[in-house]
Amino acid sequence: RHRRYPFASFPDHDPAAFDAVADALLPTPHPALGRLRLLGSDASEEQIERSRRNLWRCARRTESEGKREPCALPCSVDFHHGPLARVAQGLRGRPTMILTNLPYGIL
Repeated sequence: RHRRYPFASFPDHDPAAFDAVADALLPTPHPALGRLRLLGSDASEEQIERSRRNLWRCARRTESEGKREPCALPCSVDFHHGPLARVAQGLRGRPTMILTNLPYGIL
């Protein structure tokens, strides 16, 4: 039923408890979710293209489930080639949360 995740091999993992918690989750979208805008940026055009392709693969999978186009995400998604600082300038004065996946070797 579930994909095999690494934590499933932990000695104290309880599959029944995990299933009970997962089954009890009732995610409820925030009323303003439709106003959310996801921005992705990278210095590598190749990585941006990979991200676009991944988004469209998501759209193809969800299209068969009757969900809206271009993806099942209930918000807009934009990709920008270049430094995050350039993208961040356009966010000045707007509520913003930045999530990042630092490149290997940065820390």
